[in-house]
Amino acid sequence: MSNGVVFLPSFHEAIQGLDDPDRLQMYDAIVRYGLYGEILDLNPIPKAMFALVKPNIDASQNRYRAAKANGSKGGRPIKNQTENQNHNQNLIQKQNHDIDKDSDFDIDSDSEMEVEEDKECEGKEKPSNDPLDEEWEKAKTRGDIATMAAINIKRKRGY
Repeated sequence: MSNGVVFLPSFHEAIQGLDDPDRLQMYDAIVRYGLYGEILDLNPIPKAMFALVKPNIDASQNRYRAAKANGSKGGRPIKNQTENQNHNQNLIQKQNHDIDKDSDFDIDSDSEMEVEEDKECEGKEKPSNDPLDEEWEKAKTRGDIATMAAINIKRKRGY
């Protein structure tokens, strides 16, 4: 015996095509089986349809019972305070490591490109070993922001 039954939209859509007596039989069969576990003697078409619906009702009820049993256990044990602090510190360190401090350009509201210059090398020509630098410069002179963004992604991924 159950406190309820899940009636899926697909049940309703399938049953709508039946004539009134068969449709009533299907509604009764679903409710009686879902609430009381009773299997009714049905006409051939509702019997065939019920054979398809029954596994869904069983699965829903099994999930409900399992969730109810697991919920009565009280959930995950509470971590001690030092574990929480260590976990929080690890998250902060990971977030700080993930922050991109080497942004090559920003796009403002006017869609103009601003290239951030390296303050230490201002006025000096930097030697370039990066094969993407030439491609970057060409894209920069064309104003091709999409290509510049793609190059930035390649650099961040180590290509």
